[in-house]
Amino acid sequence: MLKVYTAGFLIPFLISLSTSSQLTLNICYTICLLTQVFFILFEFMQFKEQGLAYFTDFWNLIDTSQFAVFVLLYITKTISQFSTDSFPEMVMQAILLFQSFYKVFYFIRIYESMCFIITLSIKCGMEVFPFAIFTITIMLAFSKIFQILHGNVDNPDLDFIQNDYVRLLVATYQNTYGGEKQVMQIDEEYKKSLNGNESQESVVWILVLLFELT
Repeated sequence: MLKVYTAGFLIPFLISLSTSSQLTLNICYTICLLTQVFFILFEFMQFKEQGLAYFTDFWNLIDTSQFAVFVLLYITKTISQFSTDSFPEMVMQAILLFQSFYKVFYFIRIYESMCFIITLSIKCGMEVFPFAIFTITIMLAFSKIFQILHGNVDNPDLDFIQNDYVRLLVATYQNTYGGEKQVMQIDEEYKKSLNGNESQESVVWILVLLFELT
């Protein structure tokens, strides 16, 4: 199963992320779709045997959700004939890539030499999960505050993100994890609306400073 999944989905999907040839993209996505159908048939048989208990296994959720996400991505890419690369499509590609490596880990855990490493990684992930939720919540909160303050990020690389909140969220993430430093700018009209109110200006200055320090 590991070889089938790696050769039938993971490798073609990675190739599709690194090529612009329409023919190659169609071939890769078709191979990926056939592989996903092959694996979802096994999941369907497993569901018939286990019933609703099937959904209590986290690995099963990974399998079914990956099929659903890829089918949606396949439809959108086929309709546009790979002429677009929108933000939702990029998110779906990132989710699929994450799920693919996660599924590979699931397959290789049957080998005794890898079982301990995979089990340790899962345990560490479970321990870090609460901190990850806390960090994500803080980033979501800061991004919303900057959106309320009519903030904007002067970075042409983020112009493809149409949603202001998502753009600020990406900038906050880059600042938090040491990426390219993003500078938040307050809308000029909003600055004028403050009308010299020192208390409001102080709050705005503190929030901008916190953005720079994230």
